[in-house]
Amino acid sequence: MSEIPVKPRPYERANILLRRGARALIPNGIRSGISEFVRGRFLPYRSRDWDAEYRSGFWNRLENACELVRYSAIAGYYTYNWPGGSVLDVGCGSGVLYRRLRLAGPSKYVGIDISESAIAQARMLTNDSCAEFHCVGAEAFTSQVGFDVIVFNEVLYYFPKPINIIERLMGGVKPGGGCIVSMFRKASNDRIWRDLERALRIEDTVRLTNQDGVTWDIKVFRRRKKSVLTGEC
Repeated sequence: MSEIPVKPRPYERANILLRRGARALIPNGIRSGISEFVRGRFLPYRSRDWDAEYRSGFWNRLENACELVRYSAIAGYYTYNWPGGSVLDVGCGSGVLYRRLRLAGPSKYVGIDISESAIAQARMLTNDSCAEFHCVGAEAFTSQVGFDVIVFNEVLYYFPKPINIIERLMGGVKPGGGCIVSMFRKASNDRIWRDLERALRIEDTVRLTNQDGVTWDIKVFRRRKKSVLTGEC
């Protein structure tokens, strides 16, 4: 039985029309920067805002070739450091990253997101027994098993205190595990990087720019080892 389409609410229709106009008039790279700046500083997103955007198809752009360089770098770090390992994808959206990782054969993949619409799309597009998707925020997510790697793919700057999320979730990573963090370049992200590099040990980093001029920093981290002599990290 097919689902009955949900009619957008008035504020959602206005949002959709504004975004369509912006897509037509403003280049993708500039539009992304404006969107993230406004969202991060003035318009904290609620789950219903994400739902509206996923229903409108706004985030379908993550499937485009201009985003491929970022996803390819994340997948490359995963296959090099944790081939076949288990993955927790924080802010997984509609599961784009899993579809890029599928050929690498993760033993287990768990995607979490606060948007019910995004999770519904991810489940519809994925039929693999090793993958599961849950509508839950990173602050509330718990797991009985550890993961080899946690991926924070363009999500940390949405949290009021991102380092708290990192430290809580990294506490459940398996020995030898770590995390991969991707954030597009903007000045306000520098503080998050500094906090990360104080809390974790950076293993590798790369900076990538696509044809639209969007630049990302992607870094691999592991937990710091305590000194046997001093007990300090």
